[in-house]
Amino acid sequence: MTCQQVRFVHGECLVEINEPGYPGRPDYTAFVSLLEEGGAIVRPLVQLDGHRIKIQAPTEPLALDSAINFLEQRFGAVRAPERGACMLSTATVGRPVVVVD
Repeated sequence: MTCQQVRFVHGECLVEINEPGYPGRPDYTAFVSLLEEGGAIVRPLVQLDGHRIKIQAPTEPLALDSAINFLEQRFGAVRAPERGACMLSTATVGRPVVVVD
């Protein structure tokens, strides 16, 4: 799994990308979360039914770009620097954030 922290105009988010898990499942899967308090709290983004938002793509770069596009629609444009390494060793998982389309 790889991850990227991305700052947007209206929030900071985390994109975690899982590699394909087994043969016959060729897609990479990106999971997205909202970061609060400078990354100390990670709040997973979920659908109304409580399932995590996941974005699938055939390659890792496409999964990352698709996830960023999804997040830009909710949190505004990407701020510079565009992407940063994950620094979440002391972060805790907070309550999920429901995303309504």
